Formats: sequence, C-alpha cells, structure tokens
Amino acid sequence: FAGNLWSRSPQFRVFGDFGSDVALTWALAMLSPLSNIADTLSTQAMPNDFGPGNRARMPDLEARVGVLVKQDKKTVADVGVSGHVGREYYVLTGQDKDVDSWGTALDVNLNFGFVGVRGEVFAGMNLDSNNGNFPGAFPAPAATAANVNYAAGGVRIVRAAGSGPPDNVHPIHTRGGWAQLIVTAIPQLQLVGGYGFEDPNDDELGDPVANNTFKVRNAHIYGCAMLSPTKAWFTAFEVIQTTTTYAAALPNGLEPDVSSEQFTLSVGATF
Repeated sequence: FAGNLWSRSPQFRVFGDFGSDVALTWALAMLSPLSNIADTLSTQAMPNDFGPGNRARMPDLEARVGVLVKQDKKTVADVGVSGHVGREYYVLTGQDKDVDSWGTALDVNLNFGFVGVRGEVFAGMNLDSNNGNFPGAFPAPAATAANVNYAAGGVRIVRAAGSGPPDNVHPIHTRGGWAQLIVTAIPQLQLVGGYGFEDPNDDELGDPVANNTFKVRNAHIYGCAMLSPTKAWFTAFEVIQTTTTYAAALPNGLEPDVSSEQFTLSVGATF
C-alpha cells in the first residue's frame, strides 16, 4: 500500500499491438468492482459480490496505450498511460448516492544493458477497488457511534445520528507512485532497490480529533540481493522499511510516524 495499484478482480480483457521492433500496444478491460466497506457502521457492509461497487449497476472500465521497443526480441523500453473509471452506490439517509471513481497512471520499463529502471505514478479519486489504495481509518467507529466523519475505503463517511445509514459520503482524492532500480552486476547476481509512496488529500479524510487513527501517508523503501549460482537454484535477501504517517499522535505515546522493518531470506530450487 505504497504507490503500487493492482487488482485481482474477475474481468474481461482484450489487448493487442501494431508493429514489431517498435510497436503501439493497447488493452481494454471490464472488471468486477470488488469494493466494500469492512465495518459495521452502516448498511454498506455487504458481501464482497454486493458491495457499493457491484451495487452501482456498472463494471469498472480500464484502458492502456503504450509504446514498446524491442531489440533482439528483448524489451528495451515500454512506456504507457492508463485510465480507470467506475462508480459506487451508497445507501444514505434520505437519498442514496452514486459516487464516481477515476484514476490515471503513467508506467515506465527501461533496460540499458545491465541496468533496468521500472516505475509508475498515478492520481485518482475513490480508488478502493484497487488493492494498493490505502486511505482509511482503523479501527472504524463503533456501529452506535454518533457524529462520525472518517475515511473508509476511498470515501469519507459522514453520519450525525448514533444508528442507521450515513447522511453523506464524499470521495477521497489520492496520488502516489513507485520507482525501482535493477542492477545485474554479473549474470549470477542481481541488486534491486526501490521506493514507493501514497499521499491522499488530507483535507478529505475527515476529523482526526474524532478518530486519530487516520492514515495520511504511506511510504516504503526496500533493497534486495538475489544470487543465482546455477539455473537450478537461487537465494535472495530482502530488507523493507514501511513508514505510515497518522493524522495525530497515537495511543501509548506513539508518534504519528510509525515505521516497521521486514527482513526476508528466500531459497528456491528447480528439479
């Protein structure tokens, strides 16, 4: 949840290209909007196949167009722009509401001999149908809480009463990206380093006084060394530091910036 949007939704996709060593690539897709609010605050809490996304009576639509350059059948450059549109339907007090969703991204894959560069930047609104999108409050207010105003799954829920559906819902704008450098010093050794972040619009997340567990930014930095002495086996060591910034100081005297480190050693073999 730091700048890399992705989805494993059921989908129908078509794609193709025009050209050979220099080609124009394209892709179109319709996806099931697997969006949901995992809390008991309101009637939005539904099974995965009937959340606000599927209740909106339309699929998510996505498209990408790019330029692919190859040399000796190997990718030298692949640069593309993509877009996403969708809609969610929320049950509210008085009158229900359709909330639109959109996103746009630029992705890059470049290879210069033993050096490779990967990256993506994106911006959008109400992107909870993408699994990499993180804005939200944890834990959500209790089902009987009144005067709530908090972010949950790409939108901000507003409710004055202590029970019943929300009074209103507002979409949250967000932006982010990631970059990765890959160095193949020798054929048997590959070094990888990268950074990613996501930064939603703080003004749209709600009131941190009512619930100070709002996440306002996520970022991670990582490095990996992978050694492959033979084609039959490899070993890799990875270090990741993830930093989450909250809207205010946390309980037990914790500062708003909370970091965690993860160390992973992997070994694989083929027979």
